[in-house]
Amino acid sequence: MMLLQQSYIQSGVMIMTKKPHLLALAAMLCVLTGCSAATVPDEESSKAEEPFSLSDLTAGSDFYGYMNAEELLSMTLEESENSTGSFAMVAKAVDERVTELIRGIADGSGYAAGTNEQLIRDLYHLAADTNSGKLDSDAADTETLDALIASVYAAGSMRELIQVWGDLAKKIGFQDQPVSLGVGADPDDPTRNFISLNTFAGLGDLESVTNYDYKAANFRDDLKEQLALTGIDRDEAKKRATNIVLMMMEIGSVTDFKLMDDPDIEKLYHRYTLDKLRTDTVSFEDICTMYGIEDYALDAVSIEQPEQYFKLVSLMDDAHLTEWQDETVCALLSSFAQVLPEKYKQSRQSVRIKDEDFADSTVKMLLGKEVGEVYAAAECSEKTVAEVTKLCKDIIAEYKVLVRDCDWLSGEGKKCMLEKLDQMRLFVGAGEPHKVDPADAKLIGGSLMETTIRFAQRQMKEMLEGLTKPAEQDGFAAMPPNVVNACYIPEMNAFNITAAICHAPFFDPDADYYRNLGGIGTVIGHEISHGFDNMGMKYDAKGSLRADWIPQADRDAFKALQDRVVEYYNTFKVLDSFPVKGRKTLGENLADLSGVQCALAIAKTPEHQKTVFEQYSHVWEELILDSDAKEQLKGDVHAPAMVRCNAVVACFDEFYEIYGVTESDPMYVAPEDRVRRW
Repeated sequence: MMLLQQSYIQSGVMIMTKKPHLLALAAMLCVLTGCSAATVPDEESSKAEEPFSLSDLTAGSDFYGYMNAEELLSMTLEESENSTGSFAMVAKAVDERVTELIRGIADGSGYAAGTNEQLIRDLYHLAADTNSGKLDSDAADTETLDALIASVYAAGSMRELIQVWGDLAKKIGFQDQPVSLGVGADPDDPTRNFISLNTFAGLGDLESVTNYDYKAANFRDDLKEQLALTGIDRDEAKKRATNIVLMMMEIGSVTDFKLMDDPDIEKLYHRYTLDKLRTDTVSFEDICTMYGIEDYALDAVSIEQPEQYFKLVSLMDDAHLTEWQDETVCALLSSFAQVLPEKYKQSRQSVRIKDEDFADSTVKMLLGKEVGEVYAAAECSEKTVAEVTKLCKDIIAEYKVLVRDCDWLSGEGKKCMLEKLDQMRLFVGAGEPHKVDPADAKLIGGSLMETTIRFAQRQMKEMLEGLTKPAEQDGFAAMPPNVVNACYIPEMNAFNITAAICHAPFFDPDADYYRNLGGIGTVIGHEISHGFDNMGMKYDAKGSLRADWIPQADRDAFKALQDRVVEYYNTFKVLDSFPVKGRKTLGENLADLSGVQCALAIAKTPEHQKTVFEQYSHVWEELILDSDAKEQLKGDVHAPAMVRCNAVVACFDEFYEIYGVTESDPMYVAPEDRVRRW
């Protein structure tokens, strides 16, 4: 999460073992509603070994399993998959449709220059011919890469290397300079763009390299192999790779890894005037040089981690010239990993990729914007957009009711939140296609390496143009229409519901209003809530980073609510032993609770509320390897799927009334322990 923070809704977890086959149903069906439900009493242990029937499941024992067990047990994982489920299956169907569209275009001809179709067709055939060996550009690509590497090693000082980085930025769109630069909305004025000097991550996992000797050794060996490919003696390459790792460790020693793992926009935003950036080694003018920036209208920048930044630039001196040259060369080889000539390949593929599969993946990788527009033209119907837009407006209207009725908000706090809801913008489906430029036909070069360079140049050009333009105000730009997801954009106070997520079980044009309310409706409610979660509450109605946009008393009351939600989610476990991190998942948990609360309020009657509960549970169907489930708990800001279902529904009185859940049921949570967003 960088300066342009986005909050995404993602899928959860249903546990599988590594083989893969299901863990003894108990893993999937274990009740996840709190401390009392996390373990099974001793006297019940013998029953756990008895044959289990799906008919034994009830809404009160495990709502997630009760609603989804049959479907989950029918799912299988392919050899290459670690998980599957509602999100994954829709994403797979969308990807297959995109592949179909790409291949259909590739089979055509006569497309006008610069159109999406011309670019897709020409790149597809270039990639297929390269993969088949029909097009042999190895000699030319080797010459190109040799020259780039030679230019790096020709630098005789750090001043000269800074200029080389700038030349690489212009020539090949190089963006792996030590000072990582991003362009996005200014937190103080989101209508204008701004530079953020982002946290240095290095070529590898900086935290692992800094804190784990064996990972540092493995990383050193990888660097050694890359350097050896350039003709450096292997013993010398090992010595120089070691020096890179030691330099990274020095930078890592002053890096806040917790902040990298769990970003907080306020803690990552440190505004510096340009003169305050000047050190003995690097100035803002040097940063402009290394990126080829020639025009900007800035008087300040933001630094994510000042202590790390000033340590980093202190090492950008002549004493460390060789380390930065070697680091740059390794970055070059990594950036061209998919198109390296034979001389620079570390290994050969044991299994040859089919020409059409390689061509598909290349088109999707380099032509993301164009592919998204083609998908939207084929699949984004006006009827679906109209129906989902109506749902969005209904949900925003109900949010206003929830805010007005909220008992912990002051009158002034309610006024501020209602203003933010009034100004919230929605982007449903897909935006207008970009204007065709016939000159774009030249993006497709004579080889894949040449083409990759041209697209990188385009990306660099577009980023730097942002320095002289107003900030992006098109919410569709935040996420391609063929991505099965949704997001809230705090600096715009807007949310994006993509065309791709408008498929069952999220949205079905043939389903009734309340089934879609429980599907895409809870997703919409989730995204709106991000405007008022622990991060979103730091932005005002205009998208400015300004925590005091609501009264201090309301912020204090919200902090108390957050602590209750953290405590509640901390009681949940996966595989009986691995706890959910309530603080890490706080924003997503608040959004889940809020989305369902809003949907239930709209549904009103028990019959319609039951439909909402049922469809909400289907959204979170997921089968996942147990090893991946454990990893998810470490790094994901989303709780596992069972928790996103069971923990949420158990907080609403309507759940108990509709399904007859009582104190004797494992799903039961005492009324005083149930948490609500509003």
